[in-house]
Amino acid sequence: MLRRLLNQCTFDVRLETKEPLLIKSGDSVVSGPDMTFVRTRRGGSPEPFIPGSSLKGTLRSHAERIARTLQAESVCGVFRGAEVKGCSWRMNGTGGRSDYRESCPACRLFGNTHWKGRFRTGDAYLVEEDRDVEPEVRDGVGIDRVSGGASRGAKFDLEVVPAGVRFSTRFEVVNFEAWQLGWVAYVVRDLMDQRVRIGTGTSRGLGRIEAHVDEISLEYVGEPDPLSDSLPGIGALVSEDERHDYGLVAEDRVPRPDRLDLTRPAGSLRSRAELDQWRDQQELLAAVAPAWDDYIQSASTVG
Repeated sequence: MLRRLLNQCTFDVRLETKEPLLIKSGDSVVSGPDMTFVRTRRGGSPEPFIPGSSLKGTLRSHAERIARTLQAESVCGVFRGAEVKGCSWRMNGTGGRSDYRESCPACRLFGNTHWKGRFRTGDAYLVEEDRDVEPEVRDGVGIDRVSGGASRGAKFDLEVVPAGVRFSTRFEVVNFEAWQLGWVAYVVRDLMDQRVRIGTGTSRGLGRIEAHVDEISLEYVGEPDPLSDSLPGIGALVSEDERHDYGLVAEDRVPRPDRLDLTRPAGSLRSRAELDQWRDQQELLAAVAPAWDDYIQSASTVG
């Protein structure tokens, strides 16, 4: 399905730490903090960053929580009782169209060991104004599970990025079904409402972040229909055979917001709409969200 491009939605996002944040490095340390913040080199010097893999894992976990809240067992898990229920174990593993059709909603959007997902996220780097911020070293101590007090000899140090630091990243949803874009809209809105924590120590005052959406861009390949009052997902853009093989629906559309105009620049293959005002972004999120509501209510139990 990713061998050709049909549609794409991109979110340019700034993530601001509302509490100290720790994304642990896997490097061994001889001296210094026991838990160090992961770093990369930019402009010749090391600086903290949030790996895209850490961010995507957190967003997938939050998306699955949303799905299970609305419809129990609608997305796969590794184990349920004595049985293995993960999509990767249930598939035939050919990588063909049937693998997508047989996947749960989470594996359709985020992927699994047999199927590349629709959702992508890049690494999150410090914005230019915050690149001189240095992580802080804090004391930690282990807890005695019997007494509830500090455990003797269990002191450790951890390195955190303080609150108020901003990172920038990009989310992409490629060749999306309408319900997938609606699901991402719920996740993005929860990020904006500070309902998502990331990294280590989220149960003890670390990791709360807030998203600020700078721009949402929506793209389709080819000329847009100026008379259309809807935005199609891939189910409305592929052939009948492909819809059957991938398990898509022909009525894969959501209402087009009034102020969303797709235009095709000269010399470009893509029709594009760029939304950098919150009012316009909110209209798009509100338009696609009901597609997820309808889809998850009709989703079957996994396994």
